[in-house]
Amino acid sequence: MIAYTHYSLSLAVLPCPKQQGTFSEKDEQLRAILAKLDAIDDESGVSGLTVEDVTGLRRQLHDGQNLIRETLDRLRQSQEESEMNARKRDEIETRLAALEAEYEELIGESVDKGFPTAHQC
Repeated sequence: MIAYTHYSLSLAVLPCPKQQGTFSEKDEQLRAILAKLDAIDDESGVSGLTVEDVTGLRRQLHDGQNLIRETLDRLRQSQEESEMNARKRDEIETRLAALEAEYEELIGESVDKGFPTAHQC
């Protein structure tokens, strides 16, 4: 289970190639803790972790969880705004089509009554 957890954490902190060399102090601390987790082969290896290591890891996990929640909230809000914009666009397109039909009808009535249209002037 530790290996799975470590693997998941490793994926979460791996930078993309563009970001390499720009690690913050927290990133370096987390990498050091993950290296200690890598070195754990059995229960006796757990004693190599300090309280600060566990506290730091817990803090990093909590911060990551908060970041994920905030990102999901922004994503949900963005999707809702996108859906609302799509509905508004559909309403506007429907209204435009109705106005175009009404305009064409008025033009047709004008021609039928003998009024010159703009292209006839």
